[in-house]
Amino acid sequence: MNPNAGGGKAYGAFSNAVQMVLKDNPGLLSNKEVVMMARKILQTRGFEQHPCLYCSDENANAAFLWQPQNTDS
Repeated sequence: MNPNAGGGKAYGAFSNAVQMVLKDNPGLLSNKEVVMMARKILQTRGFEQHPCLYCSDENANAAFLWQPQNTDS
């Protein structure tokens, strides 16, 4: 996915950043960690967005959606 495609208007930038975060961090990540890492990617790539995920405060530190467990023991 190229978030810069489409006549100079960004689309899918946050989704792309989340995919990059999950790919580069195979362990479990909390909702908050995913958002903070995605924001950093967007900022370094020059996107002027401040995305967020909506969840209750008690779920901010819960694991982001489904993530495979690392079975390398």
